[in-house]
Amino acid sequence: MVMAKKSPPKSPFKRSLSLFGAAAQIASKELSSKVKTVIKNTVEEKASENVKLRIAQAKIISENLGQLKGAAMKVGQLLSTEAKDFLPQEALDILAKLQSDAPKVDFDVMYEQIIDDLGEEKFNQLKNFQEKPIAAASIGQVYSASLPEGKEVVLKVQYPGVASSIHSDIKILKKLIEPMLKISGRQIELDEIFEEIAKTLSLEADYLNEAKATTKYRENILGHDQFLVPEVIPEFSGKKVLCMTKISGVSLFEWIKSQPSYDQRLFIGQSILDLFMLEFFHHGFVQTDPNFGNYLVQEDPLALVLLDFGSTKKYTKKFINSYKKLLSVLVQDDPKVVLEAAYDFDLLDPRESKEAQDNLVEMLQASFEPFRPEVQPFKFDDQDYAKRSREVVLKFISSLKYTPPRKDLIFLHRKLGGIFNLLKNLEIELDLTPYWEQMT
Repeated sequence: MVMAKKSPPKSPFKRSLSLFGAAAQIASKELSSKVKTVIKNTVEEKASENVKLRIAQAKIISENLGQLKGAAMKVGQLLSTEAKDFLPQEALDILAKLQSDAPKVDFDVMYEQIIDDLGEEKFNQLKNFQEKPIAAASIGQVYSASLPEGKEVVLKVQYPGVASSIHSDIKILKKLIEPMLKISGRQIELDEIFEEIAKTLSLEADYLNEAKATTKYRENILGHDQFLVPEVIPEFSGKKVLCMTKISGVSLFEWIKSQPSYDQRLFIGQSILDLFMLEFFHHGFVQTDPNFGNYLVQEDPLALVLLDFGSTKKYTKKFINSYKKLLSVLVQDDPKVVLEAAYDFDLLDPRESKEAQDNLVEMLQASFEPFRPEVQPFKFDDQDYAKRSREVVLKFISSLKYTPPRKDLIFLHRKLGGIFNLLKNLEIELDLTPYWEQMT
């Protein structure tokens, strides 16, 4: 019996069936759990049943989205980093596997992609090519090999059908995620999130763009030894294959689980913040996808290995200066001044209500709280602050009637949210005063 090649489905119809099948499984689990919960007697028993349900649903999402790749898998990665406040840790651990341990696609399928892009003659020049991938992500798989002269490299190979399936996946993914979001007790509008994912994926699926962005980013961090960026090898790269020098390291997720010392965690945390200062405020060139899978940790000497520059976004000097101007007024604690600056920065439509205005000021003041002198060094795992800041953001969003999200802030603020989440996972304290001085 000949086994079918393991490959993500290409057609929108087959991908839709997979997604709706996963949604049906989740809904079935939800209904079954509700029936069981009704007959539970104690609060403890009901809470235990709820945790079991979220773990089962996380398994369904991880298995189905990992197989589909592309936009579908990206949503799973998004949940693993941004659903911490309403999913149990066991469920988050399952979803986190989408960051660094995604299901692999058979080499025969990926080989066709390589040959189609590079040609057999070019591919045969590579030495020690390992058919077993060293990593699998939402857009492609990564293989190790050596150049003809012996230098070790990795080849990032794009999955077939991923680029063409982005928009069709986005249209139906909301139906899959809604059951998971309902447990937060809030009605969350998902349109902007999925639009962002579609735009990000379109950039990530353009390997020619990623090659240019990687080279530019590498130039920007020269002289900063705590960061390492691979070098692109153009002669072995194309539209579906990206060849880069190999830099060894441990995934950030696994490194944190290995319980490194506080000083080591502090070094990595400071490096992550230093990197953002360099990216946005100095170069205006930001890698906007903050998931854990985009970082490795080189342990000796300790350094942060930076990967995946497909979603890198440029920001103008004018935009950066306007952003700094908005931040600078937060120190004054004057609601009228803060609101005026917010209007200058196009954060609010003039037709919005007084409630929306007040909520915006409250949200901006909450964003400044970690930088206040009296809370230094700031504890990033402060649960009270995390809860308060989340609540003021949701209160502001729910009060809006006319104001759409500012397009050039969606990517940037997702990056900042990811950074905060990384620092929270590192469980460190940092004096943020020097960073605030750079920001204003």
